[in-house]
Amino acid sequence: MAAWWALLYGIAMIAGGLLGFRRAGSRPSLIGGLVVGGFSILGAIGMFGGTVSGRGIALLGASLAVLFFGWTLSRAILNEKRVHRPLALLVASVLTAAVVLWGAG
Repeated sequence: MAAWWALLYGIAMIAGGLLGFRRAGSRPSLIGGLVVGGFSILGAIGMFGGTVSGRGIALLGASLAVLFFGWTLSRAILNEKRVHRPLALLVASVLTAAVVLWGAG
């Protein structure tokens, strides 16, 4: 289950990064989506293949996203801006980290 979850999360992060780049011309969104999604997909491939490090690689991507989206959410709250997107991405990233960390391979 963890491998499938990491794969879907990775695909969603890459798609979100590409969408952010296409809509707003945001290179940070593109780079972040590719990095986080890439780690998640590589980790998922490793988990599917039975590699011990696959879980750690997927967890690295989700952890980076948790840190980034937590920071983004706190900035949005402090600046009284909309919090829906960073909150949703933070929840998805925390959930992914939990599933990868404690989920069955």
